[in-house]
Amino acid sequence: MNGSNGKEELDSALSDSLTKAVTYLTRCMALCHTYQFMPTFYEQLLESARVSLAFVWLEISNYASVVHLADLVLGKDLPEEDSEKAGSQRLRATVRIYACEAMSLMGNPQGGLKYLPDDLDDVLDFMVDTNKPRRELKEAMVASVSHVKQLMCTLEKAH
Repeated sequence: MNGSNGKEELDSALSDSLTKAVTYLTRCMALCHTYQFMPTFYEQLLESARVSLAFVWLEISNYASVVHLADLVLGKDLPEEDSEKAGSQRLRATVRIYACEAMSLMGNPQGGLKYLPDDLDDVLDFMVDTNKPRRELKEAMVASVSHVKQLMCTLEKAH
């Protein structure tokens, strides 16, 4: 197999994976919304699914959807319990960066700045703490999507 053919296969596999991720994450969010009174666990799952989907949309250049999901995540109040709050803060720091990048890629870098807090320490601390290059963060996100898929299967069985 020559180099360009291998790259085409890799690009095709990545595209298929991203398409599947969109399907699974969208279905997960739909399942979370089927309950009139959503349990706290579902709120956490929904927030995680939205941030994961924002990443996927960013990867496939659907920037308006990234911004929409960021607005949904950031429009919710932080959980009151400390154990839930830390995870939510990390997700919010991540989605802020995604939205800022998406706005910039849509030609509105000034609009992207509104997603970054006045004090960037929270966002930068999160990025420094992970100490991982973007490729490793992508792999972590793929693992997160896989976890959401498993949770989605559990939710579907409960229906």
